[in-house]
Amino acid sequence: MSESFSQLNDEQITTEAVKAIKDTQEIPKTFYQRPDGLVAPERLRNPEPEITISGRVEPDMFDRTSRELEKIAAGNTLITGLRVNFTSFGGYVTSGFGVHDLLTVFGREHNAPITVTGYGPIMSIGALIIQAGDTRRMPKNSRMLLHPISVGMRDEVQRLEYKVQETRALQTIYSEIVSERVCRSGKEMSPEQVTALMEANNGVGTYMTSQQALDLGLIDEVI
Repeated sequence: MSESFSQLNDEQITTEAVKAIKDTQEIPKTFYQRPDGLVAPERLRNPEPEITISGRVEPDMFDRTSRELEKIAAGNTLITGLRVNFTSFGGYVTSGFGVHDLLTVFGREHNAPITVTGYGPIMSIGALIIQAGDTRRMPKNSRMLLHPISVGMRDEVQRLEYKVQETRALQTIYSEIVSERVCRSGKEMSPEQVTALMEANNGVGTYMTSQQALDLGLIDEVI
């Protein structure tokens, strides 16, 4: 070739790559072949992007996660998976549902398996978010906590009654999501058993090591 690849634009690079493959039946060193058979510059390879989700679970976490996923989806790469580094002491339940669903929908729409690795505290609604992973992992020094959903009790009686009803409904959803994910991994845990773990120890909940979480089917791997 009369020019080096570094001096060409993307369209010229693709043309030269196709020509090189036809001429030599080999992929040039600066290129790779994607699973769909197309040849792309090595600098565009990012088949399994990685994001970090951390801190208090609240609307801002949802927003940050959404923006990160939008950037990945907008890239010119074939997404073959997503790796998520996650750590949180918990926060707002409904925001946690949102983050969980963002990840699961992203994986489904892109046919990309999600790997969530939980570092440090995986607690409260954080224990639900990690369930979004097709593969759920925790290092041996991480800790998980399942505990009851709480609600503030300063309000008029009628509003308090409504809040109690809503809290029970949210706890039911939480238990059903965790139960379904555990059963999908090949172990048994009914929603009632999830609730029992949440309400154990006089309402404090259940703290678990990574190994205990693995034994219960709440994660897939201790790393």
